[in-house]
Amino acid sequence: MKYTIKFLIITLLFLTLFKSTKLVAQNPILWYKDWSVSGELGLSYFFGDVNDNHNRISNNTPLSSFYWDNKEFMSSITLAKQMDRYWGVRLHLLYGNLAGSNDNIRVSFTGKVFESDIDVTFNFIDMIFKRPEKTKFKYYAFVGLGISKYRAVSSVMNTGKFINQVGYQDSGRFVSKLNTDALMSFGLGIKYNLNKQCFFTFETSLRYVNTDVLDAYSSTYSKVEGFGFMSIGFGYKFDFRIWKGSNGDSWQKSKGKKNDPRNSGMNNNKKTRLKNKWK
Repeated sequence: MKYTIKFLIITLLFLTLFKSTKLVAQNPILWYKDWSVSGELGLSYFFGDVNDNHNRISNNTPLSSFYWDNKEFMSSITLAKQMDRYWGVRLHLLYGNLAGSNDNIRVSFTGKVFESDIDVTFNFIDMIFKRPEKTKFKYYAFVGLGISKYRAVSSVMNTGKFINQVGYQDSGRFVSKLNTDALMSFGLGIKYNLNKQCFFTFETSLRYVNTDVLDAYSSTYSKVEGFGFMSIGFGYKFDFRIWKGSNGDSWQKSKGKKNDPRNSGMNNNKKTRLKNKWK
């Protein structure tokens, strides 16, 4: 499994670099345009040894009763670059809590997780149905790879007797170094463009971590564990580019009474002084 995730990481990074390089070669200005930053808030749902859903993907969706057990709050920050109409690249920083319980083995756990990952988004509905570029709703899929850092404590249900710890010391009373493992994520999202700058998002994703101790409980039942994250978010679009022109003597966006090439945002008196100074 470790070699599989490493291969997927290399493949994803190669495809992202290839796509980015191709687009930049065609139009370098794309690097400066179509950026966005957003914040998301939602609920996590764990799947692994210490839960009752038997690790079936169908049980990790809102349509299953298992989905609504042991929910914890989670939040994330996203920096995104839209490469073209259909493809985009995003950086996520995610932090939140995890919890789970398993009635069969009488074990429960609580934990915390911090993740950073890069994913690629694809506006598949726009491409399939040839929808107009300026539609309010965007439907997309995404897949990503990254690093998960976590700590957890497991205990006996009802009694609270300590069983095991990961990233803690002295039966979970003191924190220590976080465990670190690779992760792979995939999911679906909907974006609603409120206007040219602001937008709302709704996403649901599954995030698989290359470990058997995300819940501080190891067994042969589940070799790979993880969690789902359903969130709503709000974001803002922006451009990095300020200057326009090869000689760097004019502003891209400037409001003033006259269109003077020195600086059209200044008032007439300042423009006159600048002209005399430069003569």
